[in-house]
Amino acid sequence: MNRQFDTRFDELFNQKFSGFEKTPPDYILDNVKTSVFKHPGLSKIGNFFKNNLIVAGLSFIVPAFIIGFYAFSGEKNDHVKKNINIVQAGVIPEKNVIEPNKTNHFQNNVSNNSIKPVSKFFTDETCGLTYLLKSNSNNGKWTCDDAIVNFTSANNRSCIVGVPTDGTYNFKWLPSDNAKCIEYVTVKFNKLPAHDKIKEIVTCGNEVAIEASRSNGSGIWSSLNNINFKNAVSAKTIATYNGTGKVNLIWTENDICAFADTFSVVFSDKPDATFDLASPVKCADSPMILAAKNKSLAKYEWDLDGGVAKDLTANTVNVSWKEGLKHTVTLKTWTKDNCFSSFSSVIDHPKPIDVSFDVQPATCVATGSIKAIPADTKAVYQYFWLKDLTPSDLFKKDLASGKYQVTVRENGACSREFFVDVPGAASVKASFYHSNYESSFPTTVYFVNTSALSASDENSDELKHQWDFGDGTTSDEESPKHTYTSSGTFKVKLTTTSRQGCTDTYVDSDIIIDPLRLSVPNVFSPNGDGKNDVFRVKATSLSEFHAVVSGAKGEKVFEWFDPEAGWDGTILKSGAKAVSGIYYYIVTAVGKDGSRYEDKGAVQLVRD
Repeated sequence: MNRQFDTRFDELFNQKFSGFEKTPPDYILDNVKTSVFKHPGLSKIGNFFKNNLIVAGLSFIVPAFIIGFYAFSGEKNDHVKKNINIVQAGVIPEKNVIEPNKTNHFQNNVSNNSIKPVSKFFTDETCGLTYLLKSNSNNGKWTCDDAIVNFTSANNRSCIVGVPTDGTYNFKWLPSDNAKCIEYVTVKFNKLPAHDKIKEIVTCGNEVAIEASRSNGSGIWSSLNNINFKNAVSAKTIATYNGTGKVNLIWTENDICAFADTFSVVFSDKPDATFDLASPVKCADSPMILAAKNKSLAKYEWDLDGGVAKDLTANTVNVSWKEGLKHTVTLKTWTKDNCFSSFSSVIDHPKPIDVSFDVQPATCVATGSIKAIPADTKAVYQYFWLKDLTPSDLFKKDLASGKYQVTVRENGACSREFFVDVPGAASVKASFYHSNYESSFPTTVYFVNTSALSASDENSDELKHQWDFGDGTTSDEESPKHTYTSSGTFKVKLTTTSRQGCTDTYVDSDIIIDPLRLSVPNVFSPNGDGKNDVFRVKATSLSEFHAVVSGAKGEKVFEWFDPEAGWDGTILKSGAKAVSGIYYYIVTAVGKDGSRYEDKGAVQLVRD
């Protein structure tokens, strides 16, 4: 191309400006300096003037000025313009084609056949990696020295070029006819932005924080709805919408390749998490009913600040607090779309009944006492001691050591229970009972100890016991048994001692053992019917026994030595049955206590 340019330039110079014999005017030299040397295609001319003699410079300056004026003033300023060529799916809009104006500023003064047209220079910018090149002349070829590019048809004046990457590329149209000008086209290719998918957001309330994806960071937010953006030119902002429903928020960048990022936001009303005190509460220990105003939400969750309720996920709760005057209650709520809201409120709880107690300890010989002292001296309280149904004053005396309950009631409605410990030595209560026993000796009696301390919280296992059975024997067992071997009336005494040294004694004098006694019947009937067939002497506490039966003439009929045995109506030696009649007996015995006994009498034997 440089060779062609030099040749044509010399021809023009010789034809039109050979008559100059003096230095061109200053304004011509200035225009050459400011216009010609700036043009890349005319850099050769500049070098010529800088490297040759002054005379040659004076000879060439005027035609160079005219040519430069033609190239820049006539063609470039009218036809170099920016154009955005977005090529999508192979479709190239016609508006992106550069059609240079064919009008030449020199046509009015210079003949078309006298000067060859100067090279044309164009610049453009496009979105994507393809561009439609279009020349003014029909025959020629498109070339690019910057990189390997792809021309759809390099020999056509209208040609689509594809480049490998974004950036600036320089193209040339070399006409086949040397009389035609060379056309230079500089195109900046911008990479197509990657459009993100629509982002869907569900938000609670009328605000949402959003951040758009960016390619260059410069853009603006917009929406068809009445949306207020906190900062519309910042990719990260807060959008406010005074309504509900789905709204599209669009971020569009200020670039030749207009990148857009869309958010589809569903604005939902926040659930109403407020609640009310359903009924007034007078007493501190009375339950409090809290109810959510909106009872149709999907989910509820109560934080009762230490309160106790049956179901913390219900819209209404029955809550109780053990102590404290103020409680911060929080209700969290959710809609079916999982929209969340919470509400907190301080609940004023009624002042509880506040009473302290002055306690006098108990001793083994003296009882203790309790005196109630209300914190509020102006309060009017009633005191129910030991579960009494009738109120009494604030002082309770004659108390053994132990724990006592008192109910304090205010204004006949609110009440509070207190448990008060009375320290000191607990008094002892000794007692026992015994089992049934045989009144004749020897006989065994079982004793059951029921001794206890007066205080219910004391341990009865710490008691010591001492028994006196009244017959000279003793025991330190808790519940012993004892065998009496003689007759008499015996006083049994139990002495119980606590760990603190308190004692108590209990005496029972109903242990009676009868002396030796014999019981002899006066008739029997040994007829084998199982009823009264044996003449038997009943005796107790015997160590020796002897009985003899004689007939009317004094002869011995029968004799035995075992009190459990007897006469069955037979004659001792022959074994014959004695006839019915009157017989006589003599019974002698010695008791286990050494006492002697003798009994004589008659007994009638009946056979019929």
